[in-house]
Amino acid sequence: GNLSDASITNVTLTDVDALETESGSDGFTIGTPDCAGVIGGDSLVDDCGVCGGDGWSCAPLGDVNLDYSVDVSDIVMIVNHLLGFTLLDGNALINGDYNYDGTLNITDIVNMVQTILGNNLSKGDIPSYIDVSYNSSGLFIESDGKVAGLQIEYLGDINIDTKYIPEDWEINYNKNTIIIYSLGGSQLVESKLFNYIGDLEVISAIGAGWDGLEMNTNIQIIPDSYILNPAYPNPFNPVTNISFGLPVDSKISLSIYNIQGEKIESIYQGMKTAGEYSIQWNADNHPSGLYFIKLNTGEFTQTQKLMLVK
Repeated sequence: GNLSDASITNVTLTDVDALETESGSDGFTIGTPDCAGVIGGDSLVDDCGVCGGDGWSCAPLGDVNLDYSVDVSDIVMIVNHLLGFTLLDGNALINGDYNYDGTLNITDIVNMVQTILGNNLSKGDIPSYIDVSYNSSGLFIESDGKVAGLQIEYLGDINIDTKYIPEDWEINYNKNTIIIYSLGGSQLVESKLFNYIGDLEVISAIGAGWDGLEMNTNIQIIPDSYILNPAYPNPFNPVTNISFGLPVDSKISLSIYNIQGEKIESIYQGMKTAGEYSIQWNADNHPSGLYFIKLNTGEFTQTQKLMLVK
């Protein structure tokens, strides 16, 4: 018949689950509800099964590229973040903080490598110290355990031209930071890590063994040649500071002589590793006068005058 004067006052909709929904008497909406039940809404179920989620709730710790796995690609992204090449933010930044210490650094990389390698990793001895030393052309490391990674902050302008690390190790750097780490869990063989061209001043360094814990490192400057620096103060009463530098590990003798050339005191005898040192001499038991400090390494000898004034 003629429906021009007809009106719809009530509609009952039945979905595929045979659940009925009545419209209001003043109108109705026909459409497909989203996961939140909103007709015509745009909320979707994410890869974690969360309605309206962003996909991060089931991403494993360390997954910064949201592929739901932890692998080398995540480590590369964290290294690029630390070097300022491509910055992480939001959930990626939070997920990269593997040890929950509020900071992304070398320890997060080490812990992620542990996860990737699993039972294939031989952790070795956990280091009780990590020492970093450098001269005008190379950087070195010493430790009593198996080092897993190192992060160095520096001033200067360098180009790393030769690396002395195993094949599974990486060295990445920018104008402020050097990141050195193992991807395969191998032991460093050489104490020298790399040669460089340019100017380098190491400001700070942190390292980690395969326990993944952060360790502050000792930093030592290695001179390019043997040197006995001027004592300070000089003249002195009764204590003066004697400093010297060794370019290589050396067996040294550091002794005090009087004006007659007689050795009156031995300050140090024995082995010293390459580096710079400072030793005090207390002349409280000696009379005022002229003395001599002599450094002897076997291949190098230098003598310096000291004036004790009481």
